[in-house]
Amino acid sequence: MSRPIWVTVSIDTEEDDWEASLTPKTKNLALLPAVGEKLRARGIRCTWFATQCAIEDSAAGPWLAAEWRAGRGEVGAHLHPWNTRPFDRSTPIVPRDTMLPNLPEPVQHAKLLTLTESIEHVTGRRPTTFRAGRWGLGSGTARACLSLGYRVDSSVMPGISWEGVHGPSYIRAHADVHHFVPDAIGAPTSPADGTLLEVPVSVGFTRPGSRIWRALQRRVVAVPGGPQASGLVHRTGLLRKVQFSPELVPARDLAAATRAQVAEGARFIHVYWHSPSHVKGSHFMATDHDVDELWRRLDAILDTAHRLADVRYGTVADVAEALASTS
Repeated sequence: MSRPIWVTVSIDTEEDDWEASLTPKTKNLALLPAVGEKLRARGIRCTWFATQCAIEDSAAGPWLAAEWRAGRGEVGAHLHPWNTRPFDRSTPIVPRDTMLPNLPEPVQHAKLLTLTESIEHVTGRRPTTFRAGRWGLGSGTARACLSLGYRVDSSVMPGISWEGVHGPSYIRAHADVHHFVPDAIGAPTSPADGTLLEVPVSVGFTRPGSRIWRALQRRVVAVPGGPQASGLVHRTGLLRKVQFSPELVPARDLAAATRAQVAEGARFIHVYWHSPSHVKGSHFMATDHDVDELWRRLDAILDTAHRLADVRYGTVADVAEALASTS
């Protein structure tokens, strides 16, 4: 009998571009109903991580609310600090301040309160699942989440560092669903009963042995010339580290990484992408072919998982609830 594995899909539901602008464009949000149909055809109940711009959009906000009320998915909070109220218009937006942990803790709390109340106003429900913009989760952000009633976070990308863009490092982060406390985000171990649950996005390798590869990676990147050697291994195709995002990774690598995850007994696969990727000319999608390829790549993950395991679909909150007691 095939072993069970959860598959969850989350989409950062947001403005068209990532420029630090107070007047963003939101053309991609008009496509959400069509995207929802494609997901439902695959049996997927999506987690829509909505920014302030998305939830306050006159069409997208009501559609997201209807999806949540009908049980077809859930709406989580996705905080872009550069266009979430309150604003300090006297100070120009600089790259460092697009990472939430670099802002004063009271400002982080105020912005998350605004976003939380906006989602509650539009949907009639208070969100309990959070993802930081640009994957920038810090201890102050986690404390703000706790104070506002959030139970689940999904900001951690195991094995990836954002230090080069003023953000956190998740190089040593735990890759399974786990409890954590605000002052130990991204730790390699987790407390038995922390204050928040983390459902990280999936990052794997194209060959089984992820624990070995992750340990080797941590050693390699710490020595002179290590990152270049790691890049060479990736380019040869002998071993590739794979983010489970169909906007970034070829279908063959996603299929190989899915096989490796199942072989290693992973309990879940968390696939993510950004809503602007449904539109050609966006950050990752130059053409209509690229947009179509996103769905073919998603199917490479799903088809491979179905061949090898008993797939169960759920939202990020569903996966947290199902796996928390044994994490």
